[in-house]
Amino acid sequence: MTTKKWTPIARSALHGWHTGHGATFTNIGAWQVPARYRPVEDELAGVRGSAGICDISLVGKLRLQGKGLSAQLKTAFPNFPGLTPGKMMEHKLAATGELPIRVAALTAEDALVITTPGQSEAVLKAISAVPSDCAHGVDVTSVTAMFRIMGPHARNVLSAVVLEDIGPAAFPDMSVIQGRIADVHGILLHADAKSGPAYSLYVSRDYAEYMWEELIETGHATPFGMEAHAKLA
Repeated sequence: MTTKKWTPIARSALHGWHTGHGATFTNIGAWQVPARYRPVEDELAGVRGSAGICDISLVGKLRLQGKGLSAQLKTAFPNFPGLTPGKMMEHKLAATGELPIRVAALTAEDALVITTPGQSEAVLKAISAVPSDCAHGVDVTSVTAMFRIMGPHARNVLSAVVLEDIGPAAFPDMSVIQGRIADVHGILLHADAKSGPAYSLYVSRDYAEYMWEELIETGHATPFGMEAHAKLA
């Protein structure tokens, strides 16, 4: 009897949209993602001159909630100052010293953790190994979508769909807000890239295509693939 070797492929909720709009795909870990829609130099020029949007749903995403969460994270992360609602922090796990993550504090007992692709399970395991009062975590990578909005006009793209004040004073770099975005609940992270202004928008997988199209049609963002993203991030 021959044993089948399974090779699962993960695809974002927008895979059909990407296919219909001429994307060339590549594999990153277990994920099949758009490498580009048109020549990379054209995509880079579009983002650097205005604003673009990239589907980064492949990044690892954890939702952590509960009493004692801040204390648990202080033990899991070296020099972690605790959760400050509305702020985002970058850390490495004490257990490995090799897994960079971002912790976005929504409240004192609710956080979104962003990991590198394929590392969410390892990060959750390391956090869960630390005793807590009643804090718990869930890997939500496969049930959520995340988009990166980048470029000098990125804030203008988001202002078309975000009701909250996201001006420089109210929403500086390394900040996080949650609320109604294009009438859908979402979480918006502000984390500028080496190339300039950058934001990440997190929504339920159910609303991924709706939100993506709103950002393109209402916000006038131009899609770009992972090859250009790697040069801009």
